[in-house]
Amino acid sequence: MGIDLSVDFGKFKLQNPVMTASGTFGYCDEFDAFLNVRNLGAIVTKGVTLEERPGNEGRRIFETTGGMINRIGLENVGIKKFVNKKLPELKEKGMDMIVCTGGMSVDPDDKTPGAIKNTGAKIISYGAPVLPGAMFLLGYLEDKIPVMGLPGCVMYAKTTVFDLVLPRIIAGIPVTRKELAHLGNGGFCLGCETCHYPNCGFGKGV
Repeated sequence: MGIDLSVDFGKFKLQNPVMTASGTFGYCDEFDAFLNVRNLGAIVTKGVTLEERPGNEGRRIFETTGGMINRIGLENVGIKKFVNKKLPELKEKGMDMIVCTGGMSVDPDDKTPGAIKNTGAKIISYGAPVLPGAMFLLGYLEDKIPVMGLPGCVMYAKTTVFDLVLPRIIAGIPVTRKELAHLGNGGFCLGCETCHYPNCGFGKGV
């Protein structure tokens, strides 16, 4: 009988606590010869910008007495190549869900929603009647893999729309537009000094 290495990582339950650090692991294909990435708890890819970026020229790594300084320059393949090439490759490696944390703002120049749509995902809703988390996006790829675009509040708020939706996603229960609309009943988090969620009225509309 194997050892259970599963761990709660914030709002996620991972099969083990081993995950890559953003910017150090590329898009996984660089490490195919060294390990089976399916054995990892989670994969964090490099950050992706709208256009492809070659990164800084010249020397990029500098050793210091206290460690290392780098000036990579956010080298990445750009959103179009990521969606058309890298994302399908990642899907083949057994992803259970895709979580995008780099956008979903009210800024009209935010390209994240359009990029998610360009994956072929069926967008269930862009926006939810919940605070914190009004700019939440939910969609499903053709193979039913959920894609979520998370607003910036999930990085600092104790409880957000992500807490309301994630348990259903993990359980494999499809979330509909109607169910998201029902979250408006009790959808305002009071921001209590001591958070008692889920023992409160937040998100009890479903």
